[in-house]
Parts: sequence; structure tokens; C-alpha cells
Amino acid sequence: MEEDEDDHHRRQKVSHSLRIMEAVGQIAKLRRAANIGKRKERRGKDLLEDYFIPNIVFRDHVFRRRLRMQRSLFDKIMSAVCNHDPYFVQKDDAFHVLGLLPEQKITAAL
Repeated sequence: MEEDEDDHHRRQKVSHSLRIMEAVGQIAKLRRAANIGKRKERRGKDLLEDYFIPNIVFRDHVFRRRLRMQRSLFDKIMSAVCNHDPYFVQKDDAFHVLGLLPEQKITAAL
């Protein structure tokens, strides 16, 4: 009879502990952060307009000051890196959305 009481008491303790752990788990439940719109397409377009298309915003001396190289050297590096490693080539993702431009990836890597 005493064993039954001890067993019952033990089950109540475990049950109480489980309820406390579940309550704490609900309070401290990790939540996934909301997706942040990174506007990568707009930023890539801005980078191209600023430095790489014929009607650029910033001239060669600004490009050289910011990236520490001439644009022609950057173009050679970009060409060589894109030919060597397919990571740097712009591709579609699973949702058929274009990824980052090679200029964005290489600028970030530099």
C-alpha cells in the first residue's frame, strides 16, 4: 500500500514537472524572424547605374577610390571569377527569381 502511495506521489511530481516545462516552453518558444525584403533587384540596379552602365552616376575616380582598382581591372577579375566559379554567375532560385548580379557578389567579396 505504501508503494502505491509512493508511486502515485511520484507520478504527480512528474506530471506537475511536465506541465511546468510545457508552460515555460510556450512562453519561451523560439519564433522565426519575419522575412525581410532585401530589395536585391533594386540594389543591383543601383550598383549598375552608379558604376557600370554607359551613363554612370559616379565617374572613374570615384570607382577607383571606393573599390581600390580601375574599372578595367574589376571587369577582368569579374570575367575570370565568373568563368572559374559558377557561384558568381547570376542564376534563378527555386521560385524562378533571379539572384544577385555578378557585380554585386564580387563587390561584396572584395
